[in-house]
Amino acid sequence: MAISISKLLTIIKDSFDKHGEFGEIDVLNTVRDASLLILDDLGVEYKTAWAYEKLYAIIDTRYRTAKPTIITTNYSLDALRENLATVDYKTRIRDPSERIFSRITEMCSFHEIKGASWRISKGVQNKAALFAELGLM
Repeated sequence: MAISISKLLTIIKDSFDKHGEFGEIDVLNTVRDASLLILDDLGVEYKTAWAYEKLYAIIDTRYRTAKPTIITTNYSLDALRENLATVDYKTRIRDPSERIFSRITEMCSFHEIKGASWRISKGVQNKAALFAELGLM
């Protein structure tokens, strides 16, 4: 199963139905039971207490079941640590426990992949193809 973090959070949020009942457990069971889970773009999700709680549940579920998980991010290790920190919205004090980051650190090996963005390269190609199609080149 491959999915972006923001999409997975949206699926969880959308699992609440109009009667106030929800299927979050079903979503988390699917995450838990996947033989391989690929979580894309960690760190781009909107930073709310709710999102942090759900992200923790997702990561902790994979951590406790010891199933293979691949996580992608554009952040360096230090930036990811900071990005995954929680800050109390009333006191503005940073929680030093690093609950999510420490689990990711234990369950994953880190590999930095360098290079030009393929999306930017593809965008340049798409623009050139469009201009050629329109006879503007």
